[in-house]
Amino acid sequence: MSYKAAPNVSVIIPFYKNLAYLEECVKHCLDLDYPNYEILVVSNSPIRLRYERVKVVVTDKLGQGYKKDLGVAHASGEICAFIDDDAYPSRDWIKNAVKYFNDLDVVAVGGPGITPPNDSLMQKASGLIYSLAIGGGKFSHRYVAKETDNVDELPGYNLFVRKSFLKEIGGINVDYRSGEDSILSQRIVKQEKKFRYASDVIVYHHRRPLFTGHLKQVATYALHRGYFAKKHPETSAKLFYMLPSILLIAIAFWTLLSMPIPMLRPPLVMLIAGYFAFSFVSALLASRILKLSVLTSVGVALTHLTYGIFFMKGLFTKELGERPSY
Repeated sequence: MSYKAAPNVSVIIPFYKNLAYLEECVKHCLDLDYPNYEILVVSNSPIRLRYERVKVVVTDKLGQGYKKDLGVAHASGEICAFIDDDAYPSRDWIKNAVKYFNDLDVVAVGGPGITPPNDSLMQKASGLIYSLAIGGGKFSHRYVAKETDNVDELPGYNLFVRKSFLKEIGGINVDYRSGEDSILSQRIVKQEKKFRYASDVIVYHHRRPLFTGHLKQVATYALHRGYFAKKHPETSAKLFYMLPSILLIAIAFWTLLSMPIPMLRPPLVMLIAGYFAFSFVSALLASRILKLSVLTSVGVALTHLTYGIFFMKGLFTKELGERPSY
């Protein structure tokens, strides 16, 4: 790509409260290997940043969707690049992304959010859970830089979208605290446009540490996915999303059944032991760190348990509305 032909890009950072992470994000954004971009921070309270190139937009809304839409309204770029305030981009982030827009049918590009090397042990355990097939499942590609064609949604924390397309569809959905990326991907498909998942469009995304922060985040994801399963069945009413809840119900039923029938207990114990063993071995092969693998195997179980419960809660929630997950 010739720099002379480089489209103008607006980097939009929705900000909530972690100023240290925001400073890190902005610092890396200022060092991007790309000649034609601006940086906008959308905050729900006034903040002072020491960088003249960064424009701060203030809103009283907490939701990511609201902040992203406001960022788009103030953006001058042809392409809007969204990144979370607790992430920071690789130096070639924009340069690698814009080349995919040479295909005029491509209206959005997304990529992985890799756990930063300086994250704590508990944060790395959270990231490892998401990146393992037994933990992140079909979304595990979002947490490691690997090629994959099996992508039906783009991640909102690392997302490039043509501004013209956002205007055409009336902006990003603002009704929910989480899941706007799922709804946006659905709209792209309905408009018969294309999106591209690219493993070389990389950001480093800090994790919520095990156990409390991680599980709160999982609960928010699951609550929204369960709610979307009835509100947006075309994207969320799929067996994959329901599996943790189905398995949780099956194990609970099996446990109750084994109380009066003792011969059912050994298979149940063997199944649970095998589950933990598989989680541990998967984590050990991926990390080569014993302590991290032990934490991860416990975290996988608690992740599935939390997800299964809150997915079912989402199914029975009448109105979800906008709510912060912090």
